[in-house]
Amino acid sequence: MAHEHHHHHGESYYLDQLCTIGACGLLGGITLLMWKTDLLFAGKFETPLLAPQFRIPVLLGALALLIVVVVRAVALWVQVGKRKAAANAHGHVHSHDHEHDHEHCEHEHHEHCEHGHHHAHSHDHPVHDHAHDHSHHHDHDHGHDHGFAPWRYAVILLPLLLASLLLYYHYQGLELTYSKDRILGMLGKAEEIEAGESVATKSEIPLRFDELAVAAALPSKRKNYEGHVGKLKGKYQPITDRDFTLFRLKITCCASDAIPLKVRIVSSEPLPQDLAPGDWIEASGQIQFRKIVGKDEYMPVLLTSPAGVKKTTAGTSLYEQ
Repeated sequence: MAHEHHHHHGESYYLDQLCTIGACGLLGGITLLMWKTDLLFAGKFETPLLAPQFRIPVLLGALALLIVVVVRAVALWVQVGKRKAAANAHGHVHSHDHEHDHEHCEHEHHEHCEHGHHHAHSHDHPVHDHAHDHSHHHDHDHGHDHGFAPWRYAVILLPLLLASLLLYYHYQGLELTYSKDRILGMLGKAEEIEAGESVATKSEIPLRFDELAVAAALPSKRKNYEGHVGKLKGKYQPITDRDFTLFRLKITCCASDAIPLKVRIVSSEPLPQDLAPGDWIEASGQIQFRKIVGKDEYMPVLLTSPAGVKKTTAGTSLYEQ
């Protein structure tokens, strides 16, 4: 009975190892698939989950996990082979001792047979029992565990479920984006800006949201941009019939730390009525920086006309790359 109890614990250990190998292998494989299909980065969803600088670390992490899975699977296979070989060797020795006692009994005469049998019982049998007990004690200490516990895999299964959900969204053509309430919360209330002086128009220059955000905080940078003509592509959030916020998002690590990059677009005339919140807009105009009322801060502004504001196709990502 004690030997069978130990065997049950050994089976739970190997089952535990196989489940761990399988779960980790699935996680590594799905991560590699998401990397290959670009699910975690710009290109598949409007609001990707990770910043582009993590593209290589994700690939290396998936490959490392798969390598560990292969190494552990081979080690477990070798361990099982050694265990079977040890079990076969133990069974062979036990069978040999039994046959030796039996043949000795047949070789002696009847009277000596009884004596020989008595001798084998008093000397050999306790030695056999002792060896069996000792072996059991050693194996029990080495192979003792607490049984198979599926709840241990919740930590591994959770990312598997989330990754499977992303794959489902991708293959069903569904979009992954922020809710309107989340966007409004990030943008906050539109701040009032002071009227500015007219500035001579200069040449057109390439423009980015993050560049204007940095320039707004530095007087020397503001002078370099002010008066030039620039063009930006982002999402539309109305304020009045003549101005709106054009924005994109910036992330440092992942989608949860996104912050808005905002530029105020001010039109000389009322804007078209077919614009809706969340539309992708391309706006071009003269770059200025207007002081925010009640603050010692400046906001980047594009002065334009209705002709300089038009709907456009969606960007590859809401995040500025």
